[in-house]
Amino acid sequence: MSKVRSSNLELLRIISMIMIIFNHISVHGKYTFLPEITLNECYTDIIAFGGKVGVAAFVLISSYFLIGKTELRLSKVLDVWIQCIFYSLTIFAFTYLLFRDSVNVTDMKSVMKTVLPFSYGCWWFATSYIILYLMSPYINRIISALTQAEYVRLLLLTGVMVSGAGVFFPKSYLANTNVFSFLEF
Repeated sequence: MSKVRSSNLELLRIISMIMIIFNHISVHGKYTFLPEITLNECYTDIIAFGGKVGVAAFVLISSYFLIGKTELRLSKVLDVWIQCIFYSLTIFAFTYLLFRDSVNVTDMKSVMKTVLPFSYGCWWFATSYIILYLMSPYINRIISALTQAEYVRLLLLTGVMVSGAGVFFPKSYLANTNVFSFLEF
């Protein structure tokens, strides 16, 4: 089943990326707020929430194009992996060149995070995306074998599991696991 790319979906994908970038700026930026709630703080919180919406939209669009695919192309996984390694090494090199005093190249853990970002949980989205891509042919086969009633029950069950996961597991545990990131997809 071949899907034709739509300019509307591509525009939504670009908007999602912009929302994710703004989220990173608002969440990882160095902001100092007064003890009382200010308009700037509310604006920053809204932008941070927009990143979560952007991630959800990006995943839904990507998943749409994976519907019905039963073949796995490892070249796509390799492409994503190589791109992430390239950007990880490039960012590390620029950070080292610009902020030499704050980067410890003798710290083996930071070097390994740069060389193997998937193994150390640095790139949670890319890791979850690759897991989703690898699982998609099997998920598609399972879904196509279900009756409509079974499919509805599966959707309800996974919805409850993902929504209720925050109740049963501590947030710090969930925030640091790529498995939960994949389930959240």
